[in-house]
Amino acid sequence: MQIVDLEGCFVFEGREVGAGTLRVIVSTGGDGMRHGSGTFALPLALVGAAAGTAFGFRSAAGEEIALTLREIDPVEGVGYFLTEGPIPGQSTAARRA
Repeated sequence: MQIVDLEGCFVFEGREVGAGTLRVIVSTGGDGMRHGSGTFALPLALVGAAAGTAFGFRSAAGEEIALTLREIDPVEGVGYFLTEGPIPGQSTAARRA
């Protein structure tokens, strides 16, 4: 398992909606596929979004990651996500957990 911290901006409906940090916990399944999940401070554009909403994150290095909203904790202002596809930043920002 690895933890990847990315600085950048959230992308929702094709536009950048706020800067932030994304912490991705990456694990490798039995099929060799890498999957990630994690949390983020909720940008205003995603307040009220439903579970299953697709959005993205563009790192400061220009790498993009596709995400699916799993859940929102409106009291804490935190969102939970699952990754879709490749997870960028593993060579420079990753650390073993």
